[in-house]
Amino acid sequence: MGAAKCLPQKEAPVADVDQQISTAGMDSELPIEDQLRGLQKKYAMQTKAFEAQKQVCVVQEKRIDEFQADAEQSKNELNDFKKRGGASVAISQVMMKFANEGKGKAAPRKVTFIHSDSGENTVILTTESSGADKRYIVDGVSSDVSSVNLSKLKAGEEKRILVLNCEGKKIPLLVDNTEIRDKWLQTIDSCLNLEVKE
Repeated sequence: MGAAKCLPQKEAPVADVDQQISTAGMDSELPIEDQLRGLQKKYAMQTKAFEAQKQVCVVQEKRIDEFQADAEQSKNELNDFKKRGGASVAISQVMMKFANEGKGKAAPRKVTFIHSDSGENTVILTTESSGADKRYIVDGVSSDVSSVNLSKLKAGEEKRILVLNCEGKKIPLLVDNTEIRDKWLQTIDSCLNLEVKE
């Protein structure tokens, strides 16, 4: 028998490999111009989505900065109150007041908290339609929803509750947002712990 002849094996054409790489993710049946237009459209959509996300981030950062500025201002105001000792403080806001320590319906009231120069802490609840008001001595404040019976709260409202302890009675109030709730909580708590200078 004669020696077997080794036939040279054909190498894969380099052009085929290049074509597979360059057309990955594309419809090879479409003309190159249509493929390019499709890629440009996809890129434009992604760019637009990215710009929209950047705008959301900018707005959120602005809100955070505003909140931090308000918090710092409130902190400085409270520190001034503590330094002045006997100075009076007054804040007012329209809130929803729950009747019967939370068991009843909520109705709008103009709520005014006053810390007098004699050290007395008073809250005035005014019905604006009639002008009638009720006054209570405030001896405590919290945001503890479990301390009152608020079974009629909607989702998320528990984060906006301010509870005043007044002469053995609890007065639950619903404010517009957590920033207002925190400001009132900090202000009243600071006034309750304020030492009155003689």
